[in-house]
Amino acid sequence: MNEINPPLTAWGLASCITLVGLSAVGTAVHYDAFSFFAPSTGLFTFSIVSGPSPATFDTFLILYTGIFSAAAPLTGLVALNDDLAGSLTMSGFNYALTAGAVYTVVSTAFANTDVGSYTTTIGPSAVPEPASYAMMALGLLAIGAGLRGRTTKS
Repeated sequence: MNEINPPLTAWGLASCITLVGLSAVGTAVHYDAFSFFAPSTGLFTFSIVSGPSPATFDTFLILYTGIFSAAAPLTGLVALNDDLAGSLTMSGFNYALTAGAVYTVVSTAFANTDVGSYTTTIGPSAVPEPASYAMMALGLLAIGAGLRGRTTKS
């Protein structure tokens, strides 16, 4: 579990509302940035949940290609979310990563006064492999053939 607390560096106007615009609410939010190399190519799920203590806060999650710069908060911005499924304490999204590329995930809050504990999770999305679809199709065909081969008594 991590914490967003006042001692962390604040960045001005960086609580982005869209991929091209900045927030008038989050003008000096506290944040935590984590850079990583994508382990494989594919769809990944990113999420942040605040709490349980000292209090929950309105989370905001942002993904950048390359290294994040607080001086240029829109540069490299590729995905963001605030209030996943209507929840103020959870944010997240899916994004297709490229193996070996550098990304930075920024865990932050929506408003300048939002601080507290949080957990950020990054992992492969639960998307079935093509082989899974093929096995499902073969299974349905087998069931269909079995039903067709039955004889009914009248």
